[in-house]
This record gives sequence, C-alpha cells and structure tokens, in this order.
Amino acid sequence: MRHGNSSHEEIIQEAGLHAQEPQMPNSSSISEFLLLALADTRQLQLLHFWLLLGIYLAALLGNGLISTAVACDHRLH
Repeated sequence: MRHGNSSHEEIIQEAGLHAQEPQMPNSSSISEFLLLALADTRQLQLLHFWLLLGIYLAALLGNGLISTAVACDHRLH
C-alpha cells in the first residue's frame, strides 16, 4: 500500500471517477427558422403568416398593456 496522494488517485481511477475537464460554452445561435413541411401551398403559407402575425400582435398588445399599467399605477413599480 502506498502512502500519500498516489493511492488515493489510484482508487479514484479504478472506480472510474475522473475529474471533468472544463467544457467550452456553447456559442451557437438560431437566427431564423422555416416551416417547410406545412408550407406546400400558397393558402397554407398565408394562413401561417396571419396566424403567426396575430400571435405576435397579441403578445405585443399584452406587453404594452402591462407596461401601461405599471407606468400608471405607482404601486406596481
């Protein structure tokens, strides 16, 4: 039996416990997406456009209402 850190390191290596090397952060990003499977016809493209535009405008309106409520009522600050 060895003395010191070497026996401890051997036990760790035998158990399969290795110190993890630092990982590099993921720096990828997505800037756009395509709805290929659902855009076969012009009518479906228009439906998707209006549907997504409606969802976007509803979210924009909701955020605007929240901002207005916070600005008008000092208790919400």
